[in-house]
Amino acid sequence: IVAAIAEADGLGLQGEAAYGNVAARKARLEEKQQLMNDLEESMCKSDLQALSRHVATCMRLSISNKYPDVMVKAKAKAAELGQRQQAMMALSNSVRSRDLGALEATLEKANSMGLTDAEEFTSAVSMKKK
Repeated sequence: IVAAIAEADGLGLQGEAAYGNVAARKARLEEKQQLMNDLEESMCKSDLQALSRHVATCMRLSISNKYPDVMVKAKAKAAELGQRQQAMMALSNSVRSRDLGALEATLEKANSMGLTDAEEFTSAVSMKKK
């Protein structure tokens, strides 16, 4: 497509309908590629909000059908991040409520998820010791 546009530019065909169609197609392809790059980046950064937004956009644009492996990976990462976020909120809530039973349950769950270095986990452990 890039070569065809460059050739058309050389021939002065920018005003032709076919040129506009090809240029629009190129822009759509670039937009989809950027979206896939953004999706990968949000997975690497573990950014739940951005990841959810990019997954939804891919689904809306039917890109998910073209890259099913990436979409499965992205959806799994979003689910994992959502569970981690819920565990962190549960820890914070159990510390605030000072409910020892809830605190122990949320600590156990967070520990099983490998969240022991999170600030919320440390706060909950400190609260339990008191």
